[in-house]
Parts: sequence; structure tokens; C-alpha cells
Amino acid sequence: MQGKSRRAIRALAHMPENDPALAALALWCDTTDSDADITRTSGETIHVGETFERLPLQEQIGVLGHHILHIALRHEGRMQAMQTRLGGHFDPLGYNLCADAVVNTCILEAGHALPRPCVTLPDLVANLLPEEEATATDLLALWDVDKLYLRLSRDGEDGRARQQDFRRSRAFIADLDPDAPGQPDAAWPDDWSGHLTRAQTLGAGAGRGIGRLLAQLTVAPVRTTPWEVHLRRMLTKALSDTPRRTFRRPRAAWIAADAHARETGGPQPVFEPGFDRQGRRARIAVGLDSSASISDQILSIFAAEVLGIARRTGAEVHVLSFDEVVYAHDVLRAADFENPSATWQVRRAGGTSFIDVLAKADALDPSAIVLLTDLDGPIGRAPKRPLIWACCTAPHFTPPFGQILDLTA
Repeated sequence: MQGKSRRAIRALAHMPENDPALAALALWCDTTDSDADITRTSGETIHVGETFERLPLQEQIGVLGHHILHIALRHEGRMQAMQTRLGGHFDPLGYNLCADAVVNTCILEAGHALPRPCVTLPDLVANLLPEEEATATDLLALWDVDKLYLRLSRDGEDGRARQQDFRRSRAFIADLDPDAPGQPDAAWPDDWSGHLTRAQTLGAGAGRGIGRLLAQLTVAPVRTTPWEVHLRRMLTKALSDTPRRTFRRPRAAWIAADAHARETGGPQPVFEPGFDRQGRRARIAVGLDSSASISDQILSIFAAEVLGIARRTGAEVHVLSFDEVVYAHDVLRAADFENPSATWQVRRAGGTSFIDVLAKADALDPSAIVLLTDLDGPIGRAPKRPLIWACCTAPHFTPPFGQILDLTA
């Protein structure tokens, strides 16, 4: 470990003996003493706070390990990437809570100590996601920080209120800075993936510390393409200027064949329709399922993405709100783009069926149909136009037609 932190010297000196894998990762981090009370992470530097000196040695090692894992798993850069992705819907405290739960669980499972109270994955899941309860090691394999944050975000304002109560009860203090000028996430993966792999090998050979847990954690930082990008690509492809058959004009080849037949007295060719590239304005049909599983946050982000595409392509957006039948049909205007979800009539009642909404959407002859849904209901007949199932929960089956877009990814 590089840097000038006087406070961290003793803990760093004992780290190789206690946890060789953690000590190996520490070599790639910087430390410095801070005037603040708490220890924080910024970029690849650990700012060691004044209260650190008063901790027992084992807790000092645990606190340094906490921040080393923040850096190794690139939590700050990933936080900035998530903030860019979600914009005004992003909650930095909620993201920091998820990141702390992951690293604290790893540190404690490795046999280190941390100041109490502290946030752990089993504790967080038991209080905020009781349906997902499992052992600590299973939870480390199941949840990385991005996946956990997006899952908690689906619970809307009620979920945020529960998170606030939970943070207060655990005396939670944020130790990541979403606005820090550190390296962006995209600049880190290759180097830190290698560091993690080497630390895992070293730790596995030592038989102690975090080495045995890094196998689960090294999977977590792998970047995936956000669903917004997939939606953008799907709709852009569907809305591209694809020529359509039109009987208003014949094909050029037919005109030539017909003229030749008239000149030579031969048989007149069968009429061939031409293509029309200047047809009607492109149209998107958006079906909004009324299921309670669609949080206001998902709805707002989804609306912004669809309307962003509409702005760029000039497409006309028809919104069909439905449960068992379509109960509202709105055509969005340019004035609606600033706050789109406020104009969408969504009622949280009734069952779900896709039969009526697919029929009505197909009747609009759109360029593409997008259904925001939990995919729980009768499917009905396949539409003529391209269909995207935008699923706000992990789909429990694969429908016989259409493309699935998992909004939980």
C-alpha cells in the first residue's frame, strides 16, 4: 500500500499475517490521514479518519479491509455510472448502503472484526427483502451492489422510507463519494480483475482471510449492458426507415416490363407494387400493465427512455393502460415530454390479460409494440408488428413470441 497515513501503519503491518489476500489488494491502494472523523474512500485512496486510531487492532484491519474492497470492487466508479444511468432517480445513500452490506459481509465472513453497529447482507435482506433470505455466503454469490440496488429501487417511496429507517437504526454513515474526481468505472476492470484473481489464488493457498470468498466477488464487477441501451437498440431498429409495399405506385421494374410489353405486343406483366419510404409518421404503441410490481421509479425511467427515442426519431407514442382490458388510450404530445408519467393513467387494480391490449395495439399498425409488464396473464395471439416484453420482474416463463427485455438487469 502506498501513501502517507501514519494511522494505518500498525494495521497494515499485521495484515499479511491475518489475511494475505487482503494484504495483496492493499498494495494497489493509497492511504492518507484525514481531518474528518470517519474513514472514507475516494478514487483509489483511503482517507483514514481520526476515530480510526481509537479502534482495537482487529477492527482497524477490518475497517481498512472494508475500504480496500470498496476500491477493488470499484464501488465508487460503479456508483457514478449508476448515477449517470438513472439521473434524478438515483439515491447515493441507498447505493452506498448496498455497497457497505456487500463488503461488510465479506469482511466478517473472513473472520475480521468491524465496529458495531454495521450493515450486513443478511441483516439488510431480512429487513428489506425478507423473501430473499439465505445464508451470508449464498447472498454474496447472489447479490452484487448494482443488482441489489436496482432490486431495492423497485419498491418505490415505501421502500425508500424503509431504507431510511434501516439506515438510522444501524447508525449508517456514507463513506463513498459519488462526485469524487476518481477514475471512471470503465478505466478499471482489466487491472482490478487481475488483482482480484491473484489475491484469490494467494488467499486460497493460505487458507484464511477473504481468499475463499473472492470467487463469488470477482464475478460481481463484470459489466453488463443496461436495459435502457437494449431498449434503445430494439426500438431504433424497429423505427428505422424500412420501405413498405404500396399499391399507389408500381415497381420501376414493372413499369419497364409493361412498357416493353406494349411496344412488342407481348403479354402484360402482373402488377407489382412499389415501395414507399415517405409513408406515415413512425408510431410506437406502449402498453402499461397496472400490476403493483411496476414501481413509480421504473415507470418514470421507462417513460423517459421511450420518449427520448420518440424525440430523436419523431415517432408518435400511443400509451395503452391496461389490466384485463385497455382502460385508457393516450397519445403523447411534445408538451408531455417534460413529465411523461404524470399524463399516463395507471390504476393499481384488477387482474392482467394481454389479449385485449395486443389486439388494440396491433390495430394501430405501429412500427413497434412495447409492453411494460410482469408477464403474468393470458398471452393471446401474436401481433403483426415487432413486440418487446419489457419485464419489471424476472420473467417466470418465455412467451411464444416477442423479445424479452429484463428491466431488473
